Amino acid sequence: RLKNTGTDKDEQVILRSDDTIYSLGFFWKPVPSLDFMGRVLIGDFNNPYTNISSTDTENIKLRMRYRPLKTLAISVIHAERNTENTQSFFKSNFKSDGISIGYQPIAKLDLNVGYTLQQGKSFSFFVPDPAIDAAAAIFGRMGEYQARSNVISADALYGLTKKMKVGMDIRNIQSSGTISFNFSDLGVFLGYLWPYNLETKLKYQWITYEEVVLNANDYIASVVTLSLALNF
Repeated sequence: RLKNTGTDKDEQVILRSDDTIYSLGFFWKPVPSLDFMGRVLIGDFNNPYTNISSTDTENIKLRMRYRPLKTLAISVIHAERNTENTQSFFKSNFKSDGISIGYQPIAKLDLNVGYTLQQGKSFSFFVPDPAIDAAAAIFGRMGEYQARSNVISADALYGLTKKMKVGMDIRNIQSSGTISFNFSDLGVFLGYLWPYNLETKLKYQWITYEEVVLNANDYIASVVTLSLALNF
């Protein structure tokens, strides 16, 4: 709650933010090799300070994991995120369905591969610059965005010692819709674990981005990152 006091008592304005969030989750393991997990979060936000943030949100996540072997795990995940702003007439719906496989052929080596289908769309109402579109500046204009992306990923992690590890990760995204593009990311890294679970990681990435219709935003990048993280 925020109280804004002016110079005159009659000018006092009280702004109130009322947020309500409901959360529900479950975890079920009928047999040692199979488990199910689910989580639902529903939020209702009444925020007078901005018309950009969501007034309603709904997040859903479901996961099934099967371990036929101690060294093999198969996971299937479904997720949805729906948001809406009733003040600025914005609405978005995004969902993803994916499968991932993790395999540990030897004690020091972890291999993972996955595929995810992401689909989404959003609608918004906006008022453009009158110098660009005078009619739309008076009545407003509706904007729509749609996307459908196929995401393929793979990674490998090998422990050289108890404190040092090397790894590689690959990701490729092919997206179609309002903006169609191809994105790829190849990374290799060296990590070292310090006392108190502090980890230093040196990583090199080769990134490419290419739009299918337009090419004004195409780029190729080489990125070197040195990071320090605290593992929990």
